[in-house]
Amino acid sequence: MEKVNLSALRDLTLGDTEFMKDLIETILKSVPKELHLLEEKIASADFESQAKILHKLKPSVEYLGIHSLAMQRRKLHEKTSTKTPIFSDYSAFKSRVENALQNLAEQKEQIH
Repeated sequence: MEKVNLSALRDLTLGDTEFMKDLIETILKSVPKELHLLEEKIASADFESQAKILHKLKPSVEYLGIHSLAMQRRKLHEKTSTKTPIFSDYSAFKSRVENALQNLAEQKEQIH
C-alpha cells in the first residue's frame, strides 16, 4: 500500500491539527462519492462530466501527497478532455485512491 504524505496538508493548515483532521475527514467523505459519480459518468460516456469530476478531485488527490497518483489523475483528465474513454485506466486509479484513503484514515488516527 502506498503511504500518504501529509506534508501538503500540514503546510496548508499551518500545523493546526484540528483543522487538518477536519480536512482529512472531508476528503474521506467526499472522494468516495466523487469516484462513484465518476463511474456512472464513465458508464454513460459523459466525457464532459468525467472531466469536471476529475478536475474536482484534483486538490484531494494532491493532498494525499502521492505524486504518481496525482499524475495518474491528470492523465485521466487529459483523456476525458479529448473524449478518449478511460474505463480501462480508471479501475487502477480507483484502487490506488481507495488504498490511499485507507492509509489516510489510519494516519488521521495518529495525529495529535
